[in-house]
Amino acid sequence: MITMAKNVRMILLLFCGLTLHCTSSLTGTFETTYYRMEYPYEETACTETVRKALRIKSFSENLPYDRNEMVVVGPQRNVNLSFKHLWIGRPGEMIAQKLAEDFTRDPMFDRVVSLENPVAAPLELNGRIFQFAWAVTDSKARAVLDVVVRISDRDEGKKVLFTRQYQFESPYRPAGKPELFAEAMSELMRQFSAALRRDVCAALKS
Repeated sequence: MITMAKNVRMILLLFCGLTLHCTSSLTGTFETTYYRMEYPYEETACTETVRKALRIKSFSENLPYDRNEMVVVGPQRNVNLSFKHLWIGRPGEMIAQKLAEDFTRDPMFDRVVSLENPVAAPLELNGRIFQFAWAVTDSKARAVLDVVVRISDRDEGKKVLFTRQYQFESPYRPAGKPELFAEAMSELMRQFSAALRRDVCAALKS
């Protein structure tokens, strides 16, 4: 995580819709902390290979997960945003980056490239995030990740080759600790990446 002083005399009220509550004052100067997902690579031991390149695109996000602010969901599904504790990127960007790193280390595809890479890649992996939150109940909280993934082939008119939804929840931890949220979500990302790569490997066999 990265810490820096940041002046927030900007119109952050744009992010505070009718259903959202801003947890921090929008005036004055406070210290902002940035978090990233970090976890050890988990090998899948896949021996299947497709002689095509795979492009991993940034995932789209349901509201309110289309932002850098950490999202806390209360027991009544009330949503709180923290302007003091931010991810280093949008959840959809971070997930795509981590998947690109992990798929690159697996032998399943000839090459794995990101959205910005101009190299031609007929296969595309993208998805949508339904939930990427710190769900609080009383004094406890747990990370929740809910995402759907699709792989399509542009050479076949964007034919969908693989689609699956993944849902993960971490064990409960003390609430009010953003560093625990980052740790818990990192672990869910590790589980998600490993499960996805195992499922894709199994799909390649067929």
